[in-house]
Amino acid sequence: MADAYRLMRAALALFDAPPAQLEAAQRQRAEAQAEREADLERRILATPEAAAVAVSEAQVAEAVATIEGRFADAAELERALAANGLDREALAAAAAEELRVEGALEQAAARAEPVTDAELERFYREHPERFRREQEARTVRHILITLNDDYPENRRDRAWSRAERLAAELQAAPEGFAAAAQRYSECPSALHDGLIGQVTRGQLHAELDAALFAMAAGEVRGPVETAVGLHVLYCEAVHPPGPVPLEAVRERLRERLQAQRAEQARRAWVRALPGPSATR
Repeated sequence: MADAYRLMRAALALFDAPPAQLEAAQRQRAEAQAEREADLERRILATPEAAAVAVSEAQVAEAVATIEGRFADAAELERALAANGLDREALAAAAAEELRVEGALEQAAARAEPVTDAELERFYREHPERFRREQEARTVRHILITLNDDYPENRRDRAWSRAERLAAELQAAPEGFAAAAQRYSECPSALHDGLIGQVTRGQLHAELDAALFAMAAGEVRGPVETAVGLHVLYCEAVHPPGPVPLEAVRERLRERLQAQRAEQARRAWVRALPGPSATR
């Protein structure tokens, strides 16, 4: 049953189709991948790490739901299961095994030593080409007021008045921009204090682009109209071309190096498993 599940999983991953719909060459490739995975997973499941993994019913249900999402409807899934000698119970059992395998691999990855500040700094010094900004960038926040005649407060005249009032207030006190964005902006970025992020020329609507790259750091400007609505802009910082300071990338770099180290630990653990060498 588990091997049938692996074959179906490989077929979906490689060709987005169940095994019964594959051509001969495609099925052969899916079978080869399923066989490799089966060998590796059997060896992982025999480890103390896999035995220690607790898999909940909710996790299994979520994994099964993910598989179901690859099919047009429940009837198509049932046909695919039957064609591969599987049923819902077998599918859930195989999904639980897969979760135990993933849990064991996560344990192996978690053994990786934390990346130290000294290692971060050395990597930064040794790879200066990776930490250069080739063009000027700006950190920008905005407040969006949409235009919609179906709502009195969003009709053009009233929306413009609100946007102009906000712009005037924030030009006098830009430190209040984040709170104002939370309160007044109709953009999802309001959840993040109106933060759009660090952008370069050409990433925003042309009207916003023209306004933003004419602003000084700390300046508020608006309203600026686009097809989306009216914007009040805050140029929070200007980032000139050149080396990016380590502090600006420290945590992102730490995450990337830690992920690489975790992957190395996982692969080393897999290579040390009894049986044929393999990677996952």
